[in-house]
Amino acid sequence: MRMSASSLNSLTIKLLGISSIAAFLIVSAGFYGLSSSWSSMNELSRIIEVDQAHERSVLKISVKFKEQVQEWKNILLRGYDRKKFNKYLEKFKDKEKQVAEESTTLLQELQGPSNKTAHQLLATFIKDHKVLAEKYRQGLRQFEASGYDSKTGDKAVSGIDRVPLHTLTTTADTISKQLATTSQAALKKKQQVVLFTLILIIVAIIAGAATYAILVRRLIIRRVHLLVSDLEHITEGDFTHQCQPLGEDEIGKIGTAIETLKNKMGALISEINLMTQQVNNSSATMSNMMREAQVQLTEQASEAEHIQSSMTAMNDTMKTVVSKAEEVAKSARDADQKSHEGQKVVNATRETIDSLAKEVETTAQVITSLNEASNNVGSILDVIKGISEQTNMLALNAAIEAARAGEQGRGFAVVADEVRGLAQRTGDSAEQIYDLIEQLRSHAHNAVEAMDKGKERADASVQQSEKMSELLTSIITIVSEISATNAQIESLIKEQSNSFSVVTQQVSKINTLSKNTTAKTGETTVHSQELSELSESLSTLLKQFKLTSTSLTDTSSSEKSAH
Repeated sequence: MRMSASSLNSLTIKLLGISSIAAFLIVSAGFYGLSSSWSSMNELSRIIEVDQAHERSVLKISVKFKEQVQEWKNILLRGYDRKKFNKYLEKFKDKEKQVAEESTTLLQELQGPSNKTAHQLLATFIKDHKVLAEKYRQGLRQFEASGYDSKTGDKAVSGIDRVPLHTLTTTADTISKQLATTSQAALKKKQQVVLFTLILIIVAIIAGAATYAILVRRLIIRRVHLLVSDLEHITEGDFTHQCQPLGEDEIGKIGTAIETLKNKMGALISEINLMTQQVNNSSATMSNMMREAQVQLTEQASEAEHIQSSMTAMNDTMKTVVSKAEEVAKSARDADQKSHEGQKVVNATRETIDSLAKEVETTAQVITSLNEASNNVGSILDVIKGISEQTNMLALNAAIEAARAGEQGRGFAVVADEVRGLAQRTGDSAEQIYDLIEQLRSHAHNAVEAMDKGKERADASVQQSEKMSELLTSIITIVSEISATNAQIESLIKEQSNSFSVVTQQVSKINTLSKNTTAKTGETTVHSQELSELSESLSTLLKQFKLTSTSLTDTSSSEKSAH
């Protein structure tokens, strides 16, 4: 299903995209570090296995060489029996052949700069072993010539096996030391790879967090600040400020709604200002008319012949006033309707800001979950530390057992020491990772506090919207009062019109009607004065708002047309 343009511009989609970028950086760093660690450890493991195989081969050759020497001693001790002589001689030659073949094979394997010393020692052993073979054969001939005298045979080869055996032992020690060195290098390489991986992950986390903060500030916080600035201008009564476009997502829609609200309220206030001016003009006209009526009533006794024409003129004037009063009443009703519509828009804006506050609170909950996950990682590190301590104890016990074994357990003791050192370093690394997790938890706590501050600002925006709603309620009340007053004026003017018609028809009763008309005129003057004072109060309230030049021009034109 294809997503619409509004869905692609959604604030949620943008936040998911930012989070995906940060997560991709962290996962890529971890994957690279793990792959590098795996490759390096495989190579070092292969080298260690080769060195261990070489060490075992040297020890095996040493054992067979000792067996060869033992077979020679069996020849000297039991060679007087021809059958046993041939038996032990065959075993001696077989062991000699095995030692020569295995030594030659191992010599070919010990190629390369790292095995130079072991290669030289083994080559020396092979050379000495060949010389030794010739001496054993000379001793064998002397042993046979002496009538199988063991002392003669032993004297001929006495001590000749010590140097080759020492060479083999030295070769084994050299390979063992090289194995220990390689193991240490492997451990050091592993530590370096782990440290590099941790550093790479930390850098990726920092880069992801920085990218997230920069993009959030650019896509959300900066526009929210502009939104707050626009609302502050409106709450201060400044309707001349032009709201900036903020995009097509939720924040952009809020900005568009605020701009629409500002324009409608500006137009509404301009209309109220225009109607107030019209009411003032009508009040002034009514006052003038009432004064003229009083003058006419005062002069009617002496100007009876002009009463008919004067009453007719006044009747026409009153009809005009009735028409104007009806127009003012209609305008007041329209103003009341627009005020209610403006209040609905303000309520919608407040609900939108409430939704934004809820989104901020949801983000804070996600960061809190991250903090809890960090606690779980800390628990896992405690398990790793426990395993490290147990490994250290096992390595110590192995070293003690190797020490009891003497010379045969010396190589195992070296490995046990290395295992114990590795366990100690693993514990130290776990402590370092635990410290890094504590830092991550601290940053998560700071992020939650920042989101709480954002929620407080959203709540403040809701309060400002409520104040605007209260202001519109006050305007609605004032407009309703104006409408009621206009209705009273309309009723009074109609009564005056009827009175003037009666005066016109009944000239004979002019004196009595003049007194009544004078009284009505006084009442009308009082109401006109009250209406004028109410209009002045409304004008004072409207001066608190700054309107655009277009609205002011329309108001000025209306005033001129009214005059």
